[in-house]
Amino acid sequence: YGLQRFGTGGASTHEIGIELMKGNWAQACKLIVSGRENENDKVKDARAHLTKALTEPELDPCQKAGNKEARGRMKEVLRELPRGALAERRIAEKLLDFGQQNLVPALESIPHTLKMMYIHAYQSFLWNNAASRRMESYSQDYAVEGDLVFEDQSQRQRSMTYAKQDGDLPGVRCVTKEEADSKSIGIDKVILPLPGRKTRLPENSVREVYEELMARDGIDMTKSAHKVQDFNVDRILGAYRSLIHVPGDVKVDFIKYEEMDQQLLRTDLQKLRNEEAGVGQGSGEGKRMAIKLDFTLSASCYASMAVREICKGSVEGMTN
Repeated sequence: YGLQRFGTGGASTHEIGIELMKGNWAQACKLIVSGRENENDKVKDARAHLTKALTEPELDPCQKAGNKEARGRMKEVLRELPRGALAERRIAEKLLDFGQQNLVPALESIPHTLKMMYIHAYQSFLWNNAASRRMESYSQDYAVEGDLVFEDQSQRQRSMTYAKQDGDLPGVRCVTKEEADSKSIGIDKVILPLPGRKTRLPENSVREVYEELMARDGIDMTKSAHKVQDFNVDRILGAYRSLIHVPGDVKVDFIKYEEMDQQLLRTDLQKLRNEEAGVGQGSGEGKRMAIKLDFTLSASCYASMAVREICKGSVEGMTN
């Protein structure tokens, strides 16, 4: 999973997920409202005040607290927060209604897809660490003993397989020693869980990654720490994701060009208007050379991660 899953500013989304599953509502809210370095001073001040208002009694803006000054300041915070800061704005709005003593309505009011992203980000964090251990410790070509594969190997291989809310995941099993020794199962058949109530863990050292990280973070996928449905582990059914995914429709082309800011490819708008880009595709004139990649990925796969593997470099600059 790439940076899109974990965020590129403020607290990481998986850290928020941990606090939500543990029922640490104030800490979860604080992480959500933490800002980015590149925001203007007004937005930074609004976030700082909202953070303090979550726990400092004299800043409680709830009507019942009787603090008109704190209430007025929170309304200013709402005016200063960007419209796109959906979660932060919901928290500020519900603080006005319910105050510091009941932060659950604030968290429940966050749009559903955003709430689920926090939980999924923690599952993805575990998956990433498990995938790294698997590729570092064992064969990168074949399944090894204890790896997970689907029981039905004839089914169409997907990058991701979810459990339906009212159903089960497809059956999985562990690779046997005999299968591993004979190298009869390719690495493309190996799956790893995004852990939940209906998933199982591998039976090799990759299992330790899940167990150690969840123990460190205080997460138990078998027992919920609270009864708030939206963030209750009983609702986290889990999923399986292929360890590797082979891109399809791969095409490679080289483009020669002269200037650093020269347009190399046609935009979608230019295609619609039947306009040409700055240079033709393929061989051209110029002292510089660019590589053009075309490929198709399944859902839940990230092009930025594919480029990282090709370049063997960091993805940090890809967010700019």
